[in-house]
Amino acid sequence: MIKSLLYFTGIMLSITTLVMAFLPINKLAIIPGMIAIILGVVYIIKNKKENKTTKKQSYIVIGLAILGIATASIMDIYNEKNTITKDDNFKQKEENSKREAVEELESIIDHLEE
Repeated sequence: MIKSLLYFTGIMLSITTLVMAFLPINKLAIIPGMIAIILGVVYIIKNKKENKTTKKQSYIVIGLAILGIATASIMDIYNEKNTITKDDNFKQKEENSKREAVEELESIIDHLEE
C-alpha cells in the first residue's frame, strides 16, 4: 500500500514538474521534481529492503522528474535570453526616440530663429 502511494505521488509530481516547466512559473518546477526524485529513491530502498527486484516504475518516476527539472532549467535560460534581447531592443528604440526628439526640437528652434 505504501509503495503504491509512493509511486502514485511520485508520478503525479513528475507530471506536475513537466507541466510547470512550460509555464511562466518554471522556476518553481524544481520543487515537485526534487520531491518526486526523493520518492523514487525511497521506493527503490523499500523494494531492496523487501528483497524484491526494483521495478521500472521507480526509474520512470526519477527519469520523468529529472526530465522535468532539465526542461524547466532550459526554459528558464531561454526565457532569460529572450528578456535580455527585448531589453536591448527597447534601449535601442529609446535612444532612437531621444535622437529624433532632439532633431525635431532643433528644427523647431531653427524655424523660430528665422
